[in-house]
Amino acid sequence: MRKYIPHKNSKIGPFIAKIGIAETARQMEVSVSTVRAWLKADCFPYAKIPRLTKVLDEDISVLIHLGGTVGCRTEPIQKTPNCLDTLEKAYKGEPFEIKPPLTPRSLKQTLIMYGDRVPLVVDTLRKLHKKTMTAAQAAEVLGLSIQTIHGLRMRYGINPGPLKAKPKPKGRYKQNTEVVDKVALKVIAGDITVVEATKKHGIKARTTYRHVGEMTGGYTLKELAHWPKSFRTAYAHEIAENLPRIVPEWVKKCRTQGWSLRDAQATLPPVTDWRHATTKRMLICILNDEMEVNELASRRGGEALILAKLFDMELKHLNLTFSQAMSMSFWHRGAIVDMLRMTGHI
Repeated sequence: MRKYIPHKNSKIGPFIAKIGIAETARQMEVSVSTVRAWLKADCFPYAKIPRLTKVLDEDISVLIHLGGTVGCRTEPIQKTPNCLDTLEKAYKGEPFEIKPPLTPRSLKQTLIMYGDRVPLVVDTLRKLHKKTMTAAQAAEVLGLSIQTIHGLRMRYGINPGPLKAKPKPKGRYKQNTEVVDKVALKVIAGDITVVEATKKHGIKARTTYRHVGEMTGGYTLKELAHWPKSFRTAYAHEIAENLPRIVPEWVKKCRTQGWSLRDAQATLPPVTDWRHATTKRMLICILNDEMEVNELASRRGGEALILAKLFDMELKHLNLTFSQAMSMSFWHRGAIVDMLRMTGHI
């Protein structure tokens, strides 16, 4: 098997090269094409980082700065009315043969999705195909919207009949604005620079600066450059999802308290015995998704409820409770970890 050699400018390539693309995909239980998509985007999906730390044998504080958003677009399978026969036989437990375009995975997902309603769905779609039932009647029988019925008909190759006119394509200005907004979010998160945005996406620097200013409510990139990477990523997430702006308040608190970012950059040493670990170190472990509270309590020979109370006390100076912190996004929890590391000895 040919050994994977990472590109010289790749950030995550050297980590994947430690065990290879195929082995990474196998241990992460994803496809090889998915790992190649990570390499193409040159970042790891944030949700996969906790598991990647074990697979690649790396500290989470190292991989967290290589996190990002990886888009993987999948197209739904265009089926035919004949697929309904296969679906019905599979539900009844009768012998059946899977023929393209139907796949075993698609059949299994359909059976799981509709469960005991499979016979009703099959019968309804057949009546729609024979035009003995209208879309409105089918929607009432299945308890679905008209739009969903049209989607089902089209998925199984059943003529949907007259539909509303297709929406007008977006104009060039709106398309360009959406592209610039996505790039501006990456710049805010610190994933790319303004120069890289110009080279890779052809966006003028002044346009990027303007969009960043509008999206952040006046913050400049010079100001954001002094924020920790975790703060910038969490802030970009708040903007993209239109969430309350918590991160700027955390930045103000760090400045008021005089906390140094350098205290959050050193690699944490491994813990050999969790019974001797500090409350702060245990809390960082939980926030980083290294393990769950119950597992940590078991390793210490204690109770999860006691740990939760200790974590509440540890987070009090940040005006947070443990449950509030755990309800936040992975990006926000990363920022909380950095604040905990700024506050002193771990």
